[in-house]
Amino acid sequence: LLKPIASLMECGQAHVADYASGIYTADIVEPAKEMSREAPTIKQISQLQISDHAFIKRSNGGWTYSTVLEIEKDSITFSVDDFGNGKTITKHRWLSSIRLVKSAEDEEDADEDADSTVAEEYSMSISSSGSDDYSEDASPLASPVASPSAADMKAQLKAKLQKKKMDLKAKKKDMKRQAQQAKAAAAEAKRNARELKEAQELEVKLRLLALEEHNIKKKAEVEKERLRILEVKEAKKMAVFEKKKKKLAKKEADLELKRQRAEEKMAMAQEAQAEKKAKVEMKKLQKARQHAAALEAQRQAQFMFKNLAGES
Repeated sequence: LLKPIASLMECGQAHVADYASGIYTADIVEPAKEMSREAPTIKQISQLQISDHAFIKRSNGGWTYSTVLEIEKDSITFSVDDFGNGKTITKHRWLSSIRLVKSAEDEEDADEDADSTVAEEYSMSISSSGSDDYSEDASPLASPVASPSAADMKAQLKAKLQKKKMDLKAKKKDMKRQAQQAKAAAAEAKRNARELKEAQELEVKLRLLALEEHNIKKKAEVEKERLRILEVKEAKKMAVFEKKKKKLAKKEADLELKRQRAEEKMAMAQEAQAEKKAKVEMKKLQKARQHAAALEAQRQAQFMFKNLAGES
C-alpha cells in the first residue's frame, strides 16, 4: 500500500529550491511563491481552508512554504514534509508564526512601485543631466569626447523606461500564469488529498477485512481442533465401550456356560432322584408282592389246615 500512497502524494506536487533569507519549502508543495509583504490579521489567517498554502515559522527561525492539513477552533496544522509530519500552530502564535502567500494585489502594488521607481530615476537623470549641461564649474576640457545631449539622454531613458515596463508586463503576465498553474496545482493537490484519504480509508477497510478473515480462520481452526479433540474422545469412548462390550459378552458366555452346566447338573440330579424314587417304589412293590405272597401262602396254609381238619 505504501507505494500507491507515495505516488498519490507525489502526483501534482513539486520540490522547489530554498528561498533566500532563511525561507525553505516543504517537500509537499506547489511551485514556490513569495510571502506577502504585509503581516496578516487574525481574520485573514482564520479564513484559510484545507489545502491552502502559507508560510510558517520553524523552530530554527526559517520560513517554510506549507499546506494546511487540519483546522481546529484555536489551532491550524500545516505539512512540513512528504512523510506526513505536520506542525500545529495555536491561535496565540498565529501573528508571529504565519505569513500568507503573496496575492495578486500585492503584485500590482509591486508593479506600481517599480513604475514609480523608474519614473523617479528618469526624473533624477533628467535633472542631473540638465544641471551638468549648464553647470558653471563644468570644464570643456574635462573629456575629449563630447557629452550626449539632453535629448539623447531623454530618449535613452525613455527607451529604458519602455523596456522596464515591458519587462514588468511580461513578469506580471508570467506571475499570472504561475498563479493559474498554482491554482490548478492546488485543485490537483485537493484531488490527490481526497484520493489519498479514500485510499487510506480503503486500506483501513482492507485491514479490517483481513483482520476479520484472520479471526474467522482462527475460529475455524479452533473449531476444527475442538472437533478433532471430540473425535479423539469419542474414539476413546468407543474403544472403552467395545472393550466393555467384549467383557460383557464374555461374562454372558460364561454365565450361559454356567447355566448350561447348572441345567445339566439339575437334570442329572433330577434323573438321579427319579431313579432313586423308582428304586424305592420298586422296593415297596417287591415288599408288597412279598407280603401278598406271604398272605396268600398263609391263606392257603389255613385252607389246607381246614381241609385236613375236616377230613379227620
